[in-house]
Amino acid sequence: MTQQNGNAANLSSKIETEISQVWRQIGIMYQQLSNSAEMLQRLQQQTEAYVNGSLKTIGGMEGKVNFNDLMMLSRQALVRPFATRWRC
Repeated sequence: MTQQNGNAANLSSKIETEISQVWRQIGIMYQQLSNSAEMLQRLQQQTEAYVNGSLKTIGGMEGKVNFNDLMMLSRQALVRPFATRWRC
């Protein structure tokens, strides 16, 4: 019976050590996930601020640039690299 008690105590100690390590890993993973969530929240705030600022800037341009001007500029930007490349 003493042998069985010793084996049970040894097994119990090993299980306790393993459970302790599992809880430690859970704590580490929880901290990493919390840090990631905080970082994503800050990134979302920065993105929203950038988008809002861009929208305000674009809104401030209203009436200053018309659609045809934008189309002409975009065509020039697309054609110019090819025109200079094929010039004789």
